[in-house]
Amino acid sequence: MAKLAAVAFRNGGPIEAWMGVGKIYNPGVPTILVPTTAGTGSEATPNAIVSGSDGTKAGIVSPFLMAATVILDPELTLTAPSKVIASTGIDALAHAVESYTGKKANPLSDDFAIAAVRGILSSLKGAYEVPAGVASREAVLVASFRAGQALTAAGTTAVHALAYAIGSAYHIPHGVANGMLLVPVLSFNSDACADRLGELCRISGNASGVKSGADTFLDYIEALVRDVGIPDSLPSFGARECDISALAAQALKATRLMDNNPKTMGIADVSGIFAALL
Repeated sequence: MAKLAAVAFRNGGPIEAWMGVGKIYNPGVPTILVPTTAGTGSEATPNAIVSGSDGTKAGIVSPFLMAATVILDPELTLTAPSKVIASTGIDALAHAVESYTGKKANPLSDDFAIAAVRGILSSLKGAYEVPAGVASREAVLVASFRAGQALTAAGTTAVHALAYAIGSAYHIPHGVANGMLLVPVLSFNSDACADRLGELCRISGNASGVKSGADTFLDYIEALVRDVGIPDSLPSFGARECDISALAAQALKATRLMDNNPKTMGIADVSGIFAALL
């Protein structure tokens, strides 16, 4: 039998030997994963993220990284601060929406993404506002798992590419970075995936008013991000206008994510999104 291999990625490009990480040829010991936050969905994915000494991140993808068993226990999330619940929950929402609107979306990933979006939109605010709310914490935890399954089947897009750039530059928590960029990037993409955004609006029960489904959905996401305390500007993290060119160039290096975006983004497009956050 041919050996399975996984390639490590750094900023979207393959690296065969970085920090001693290269191809993975054999399985390790079986793992039992028990998440204590509801956001990354890593317990459902074959992905691992490694942070470099220069602040960049490398993604390692291998079937050998899949868990043998996953235990989702909402009581283990009850001590997580509200700001952690917010940022990780928005991260999971980004996984689901990006998987649903990306070029690699497929019937399997769609089912997982839809379940995740429903769970997060109906429960994240409650989980944020009521620390002891086991039911809402459980709903978000399960939704995060479903979002992890969705991204495994379809991948994320430009939201994550841009979030990696500002996260590395300013040490912004990953979920916060995604929350800041989710609506701006989806707004840019909306004419290329309006039907899919409208469908997410319909299935989540938020289609109302005179606006199109896509616009209504983005309005709802924007309100949710604001209600759970995600900041909407970069200066408080130390960002300056002179940083934009470097940030945009860094984001565009994440080609595996940018190539999955439903609409092509150039340097001017990315720079414009970052500039709006200033």
